[in-house]
Amino acid sequence: MVSTHRAGQLPRRMLLRFVNPAASSTEENDLLLFFPGQQNEFIIFGPLAKMSASILAAGHAMLEPKASHPYWPDALDKASDATSGLKRWSWALEHLENSHNYWIATSRPDGRPHLMLVWGIWWQDAFWFSTGRRTRKAKNLANNPRCVVATEKADEAVILEGTVQEITDRVVWKQLVAVYNRKYGGDVGPLLESSGGSIFRVNPETVFGQDEHAENFTEAVTRWTFTQP
Repeated sequence: MVSTHRAGQLPRRMLLRFVNPAASSTEENDLLLFFPGQQNEFIIFGPLAKMSASILAAGHAMLEPKASHPYWPDALDKASDATSGLKRWSWALEHLENSHNYWIATSRPDGRPHLMLVWGIWWQDAFWFSTGRRTRKAKNLANNPRCVVATEKADEAVILEGTVQEITDRVVWKQLVAVYNRKYGGDVGPLLESSGGSIFRVNPETVFGQDEHAENFTEAVTRWTFTQP
């Protein structure tokens, strides 16, 4: 079990690896389990593990996205077919969670690009941010929900392509505000309500990772593809 939480509390996200010892060959399945609520208890019974009902109600499970080499036709050094040099998804998650500022690119109705900085959080398998309804990015997203989000460090870049979904459920707003406030401090809730702001969830489709500090940059450049339900 791997936790990426560093605050000395029970983990908010855990990577569970289930191994079936009765299988004829080594059989492993990686599962990411998230706990957005306050219940952090979990119970494991037997070799295949069962989660308590309270956990399943509080969080949700997600299989890791598929990692591969991206299409790079003009690369000076072609990547091999091996996948051992690819970045782990946990590396991308760390940057998606810990970046303070994020770049978000949207398209104007006439096709012209628009790039802006936002604050945001990675929560429940997606990137979330808020903005005023009259901002250019909000208007752009109302016309075309596709966007690109990137973390702040270009030498360890994580670039997410996805589609936005506006969230109007105030129960979700309350949960999101609590996570947001823990990251940035203060209380963004009253500002959102008084300003008539919007909350958007960016559902990831493809994520790219580029690490300048990797021993072999070409082999380490990674594309993660999400399976849509």
